[in-house]
Amino acid sequence: MPVDHSVTFQVEDKCGIEYVRPSKQLLDFYRKKIIQYENEHDIVVKKLSEYSKSHEDEHYLECEVKQRDEEIAELQKALTDMQLFLFKEREQVLQLYTENDTFKARELENKRTVQQLLALRGSSVEGEVSYFFKEPPQHPIIPDKTSYKDSQNPRFQASKKGKSTKFDSSTSRLKELEKPDQVTLGLQVEALQSQIADQERWAREFLEAINEDQKIKAEEHETRSERDLEKVKTITQKLHKTQDLLYESTQDTLKMRQAWTENELRWRSEKNKLMMQLTDLRGRLNGGDFEDTDYEPAKQTTNNSHITLKIDNSAKYRAEAKKLRTELEGIHKMSEMYRKQVMSLEDDIAGYKEKEHLTTDAYQNKVENMSKRYQIMKIRYEDLEKRRNLEVEGFKNDIKSLRKQLKDMERQLYKATVECGGINMADQTADIDLAVLNRVRKTTSKSLQLNKQLKGVKERVYSIEDDMRHL
Repeated sequence: MPVDHSVTFQVEDKCGIEYVRPSKQLLDFYRKKIIQYENEHDIVVKKLSEYSKSHEDEHYLECEVKQRDEEIAELQKALTDMQLFLFKEREQVLQLYTENDTFKARELENKRTVQQLLALRGSSVEGEVSYFFKEPPQHPIIPDKTSYKDSQNPRFQASKKGKSTKFDSSTSRLKELEKPDQVTLGLQVEALQSQIADQERWAREFLEAINEDQKIKAEEHETRSERDLEKVKTITQKLHKTQDLLYESTQDTLKMRQAWTENELRWRSEKNKLMMQLTDLRGRLNGGDFEDTDYEPAKQTTNNSHITLKIDNSAKYRAEAKKLRTELEGIHKMSEMYRKQVMSLEDDIAGYKEKEHLTTDAYQNKVENMSKRYQIMKIRYEDLEKRRNLEVEGFKNDIKSLRKQLKDMERQLYKATVECGGINMADQTADIDLAVLNRVRKTTSKSLQLNKQLKGVKERVYSIEDDMRHL
């Protein structure tokens, strides 16, 4: 609460200063006033320190809130990035699923063709491995070595006709085998339907995530706008309050200055009066013609009583002068002591300012270190992401290489079946398909080894696909 010093000072001036004699009472009065002003000054300083502490705490909390908001925004950005990354991974997984479905459909078609070939042969022997052509060969596997004479033979022509009919029937059957089956078509349709369902689900999730992000961003924008409006309102209120306080404080300071100047003028006038009275008294004492009309009795007539009163008054004034000198010396000592205290307080203030600068520097250093650590962690995260992308590319390259190996193995098998030229053609009426199957039966050991290698390659492909799914 501000104290109106001018009113109290004027009241006390009216009560005491005009009617106080130049004695110890006047000094006691001034001492009391000085002590009162010092106490009021200490109270004001304490309140200011409390206000400054509360303001510093408020500022620190606001800085922390801003920092937390920035961290929340960064985390939200990271979440959106992770969601996009997850959606990309899901796209890749769906592509892998589609490829896997196509491979399974091809495998089923291959099994169906093998079973039908075995059914055509009429035997299902366990442990045997059968091979089939993707496309029928344009030229026969075993060249025809019949002579011109044999060709002119009617028996040979009849056998040739029967053989051609058999060959035509086998080729028609092979063409029927090449046509897709309803089971494979149904599996392909189911795979396509599952892929479409996965794509629809992924698209729905993607749209839901986008809508959620938009809602979150809109809510954040609304909350930020509300916070900004509240901050603007509070700042305007504080500004009005500070303006009012500044106006009141300027009025108080002007009033106090005016009262101080008036009191100083009065004090100087009173001091001049007292000094004039002292000089008059000293002149009378030194000149010998001292007459005190103020303290002389009204009905005194004898010379002896006049002389005794004069001596008593001179002794009193000398004692009072000595007291005033001692009190002046004490006042000078007190002023020096106050000056020393002021100097010490100024030194303390300088030390506090240095400590504050040091604390601010330390806080700035901590902030810089935290920012550096954040940048380092960000760089590490980017490196890990790059490493993961490189590993994914490596897995893809491994899958491509394994597929190439599979294709090479199939080509080798195809060449092996095409280039087998050691089939016995003694019996010209034998069927070509039976001859090929006999040749295949002879090469079962090699085919089993190749089948094992193919199974190993397929297992590796499936294990890599599982690793890709679990990533």
